[in-house]
Amino acid sequence: MNLQRTQLTLFFFLFASLTSLCLCVPSDDEFSILNHNPAETFISEEQVVELFQQWKEKHNKVYNNEEEMKKRFENFRASLRFVSEKNLEKRLGSSTSSHVVGLNKFADMSNEEFKEKYMSKIRKRNNTTNNKIIELKKESGKVSTCDAPASLDWRKKGVVTAVKDQGQCGCCWAFSATGAIEGINALVTGDLISISEQELVECDTNDSGCNGGLMDTAFAWIKSNGGLNTESAYPYTGYGGTCKTAKKQEKVVSIDGYEDISPQESALICAVLKQPISIAIVGSSYDFQLYSGGVFAGDCSSNPNDVDHAVLCGDSGRYCPPKSTCCCTVEFYGYCLSYGCCGYENAVCCAGSSYCCPPDYPICDVEEGLCLKFYGDSLGVAAKKRTTAKHKFPWTSESENTENQYQPLQWKRNRLAALH
Repeated sequence: MNLQRTQLTLFFFLFASLTSLCLCVPSDDEFSILNHNPAETFISEEQVVELFQQWKEKHNKVYNNEEEMKKRFENFRASLRFVSEKNLEKRLGSSTSSHVVGLNKFADMSNEEFKEKYMSKIRKRNNTTNNKIIELKKESGKVSTCDAPASLDWRKKGVVTAVKDQGQCGCCWAFSATGAIEGINALVTGDLISISEQELVECDTNDSGCNGGLMDTAFAWIKSNGGLNTESAYPYTGYGGTCKTAKKQEKVVSIDGYEDISPQESALICAVLKQPISIAIVGSSYDFQLYSGGVFAGDCSSNPNDVDHAVLCGDSGRYCPPKSTCCCTVEFYGYCLSYGCCGYENAVCCAGSSYCCPPDYPICDVEEGLCLKFYGDSLGVAAKKRTTAKHKFPWTSESENTENQYQPLQWKRNRLAALH
């Protein structure tokens, strides 16, 4: 194979807040049990047992013995209680959080077990590192700026490979590193090549395989090794092993260097405009464990030393203004490819349309363009059409001019239809 050598300007960012990074994604239908309403707070023991059975079938869960089953059932019960309470808070308007939690595949794990198995695998950075830190220029104490489009999604540019699953191996650092390299290589050469995380897990002597690592040291090893093999030639197994020397010698994609950025949100945005970047986050909260959709705004930390999970950032983010609601308009396999902003706060997004309704007029009558308080009403307020979500930059001020006033009550055009 021919070696593709790429100058990688890696922007490595340690920051705990995800609000500025995440897409607005749809509800947790993909993650929840069929016919289960997560807003139900009071669920009988029989219903919990039935839900657990459905959940096990959905996620192909099999346990070794009765004791293990009981343990997983109790964890599932706790997750169900958490999901029900959180989503009920959203429904009642007592929570301003824009993300949704659900019964995903981690619902049978305690949060302590989740953290032990999947988090805390990023080694702390050595303060003596000689890596170049990019310091964006500041003027008069103001946050640095850059020319940025309203939105940017590198997936749509064809420079991000499909979502990968690290399984139970603590090598998030390897997946984050390869994702950044795949992106910059695709931008430079025009070829999107999936490269081998397994080679890093087994051969990278700077890091500790499934027991943790750091993206900086992974990049340093890749540079010194002369590159990495492809995913297909050195496939991922989900566990460590002996380095396959012959496969290690096949170097398909390489880098000439990497750089870190300063820990500022503005620096992160300016960096991701150039390429997908490798970042570290705090991902150990119960909210994050059961996250199912939306812009994550759960428990977090602003201390860079608390980061415990590595991911790839490939979107500059889009936002709806204050006192509005983000509604998904086009969904594709769990991703919201397009979404808009509703001019009502805590609004109901009308399915299959561009309309939305205020929370106290939650019944969407799309055909009439009205929002009704109760089914069968003949009076309602006008439904609003969603507007395009825009980018909110750190160097711009938030505008609170969003119009939340309801329109005057209007009659349905066909009043008799409301009686049936």
